[in-house]
Amino acid sequence: MPCKPERSSRDVPLAQPAVKLEVRACDTDGFTFAVSWIVLPPDASADEALASWRQAAAASIRATVPDTPTRSWSVKASDAAGRWTATGQRQSGERVDAEWGYLRQGQILVQMAVYGTKPVSPAANQFWDGFTWQKSN
Repeated sequence: MPCKPERSSRDVPLAQPAVKLEVRACDTDGFTFAVSWIVLPPDASADEALASWRQAAAASIRATVPDTPTRSWSVKASDAAGRWTATGQRQSGERVDAEWGYLRQGQILVQMAVYGTKPVSPAANQFWDGFTWQKSN
């Protein structure tokens, strides 16, 4: 993360039963950077959860995204990875550009996001290139 993130969590209906969404987000240089993740139950469909997550993220800025990624992305040890971009509106009505990256490793799903109103900074590029899966203990 290019800045010190704040932590939050909440239950979300991306599977049954609802799963805990962990979020780390921070604001710097006119951008919001966020990394969020969930762990799905063994019998949940990761593809369906990812599709629902993408649509919910786009709806949060009054935008839509296609089913297929708008940018290619490869992350070592991921079962799936893709990036989507959209332009929408914040709750205040201000225009916002968003880019989301979604990754899957088994039943672990990750969303990386950058929101801003100006051209992408070098910090954003480092954010996308810096993701690595960590082994859990």
